[in-house]
Amino acid sequence: EYMQRPQMNEIFAQKLARASNNGRIPKKQIEINNKYFPKWLGPLFVGIYIATTADMVVEGSISIGTFMATVSVLRSVAGDFGDVYKVMMQFNVLHAPIINLVDLFNRATDVREGKAANRARRALTKEEHAKVDGVKGGITEDLIPI
Repeated sequence: EYMQRPQMNEIFAQKLARASNNGRIPKKQIEINNKYFPKWLGPLFVGIYIATTADMVVEGSISIGTFMATVSVLRSVAGDFGDVYKVMMQFNVLHAPIINLVDLFNRATDVREGKAANRARRALTKEEHAKVDGVKGGITEDLIPI
């Protein structure tokens, strides 16, 4: 080995850091995508609807009023979806910490073991007190062996 281990650990850590960063999408890019996704989804669906039903409007099988009402409804639904999407993104940010808290709050405790240990220590202290209680000269607690 000849003191090579620290150098090899450093080389391994550098390679690991490079490998883990190569496959990641920058956080800012994800935030931008999440911000604009619902804004573009509505116009996308309205565009698809217009492209697929424009011929029917021209042919007269769908009235222009029905066509415009449907476009308006699609815009409204897309706006509502955008609001729900924003709430879901906020929930997504809070989800992991809440799961961690629930996990921590539901873990087993050692209260019973601590209580038993405390009672055993108190009983031992009581016994040791009884042994040194009759000794004169000094504070009895100082005479109890640790």
